[in-house]
Amino acid sequence: MTADAVRTRDRIQAQILELDPLFERTLASHPDWWCQREMKSTGETRDWRTFFIKLEYRDLQEMNRAWALDEDVRSKKRRELV
Repeated sequence: MTADAVRTRDRIQAQILELDPLFERTLASHPDWWCQREMKSTGETRDWRTFFIKLEYRDLQEMNRAWALDEDVRSKKRRELV
């Protein structure tokens, strides 16, 4: 399972090609789906925006199984999507 988590230039480029049209479609439909974040220490607003991308529904069980089988390689905290 953890071999799938390896970051390579090709994998990143493939993800960008998948996410780019989703990002554009989300922005076209929901131009106000963003927020500005504040720095915790000072409360100042950062000079960049956090955008949200609408993704198609996927069955969460596959990802939950992968996380359950992970032996602390990717994260120490147990996760489960519901």
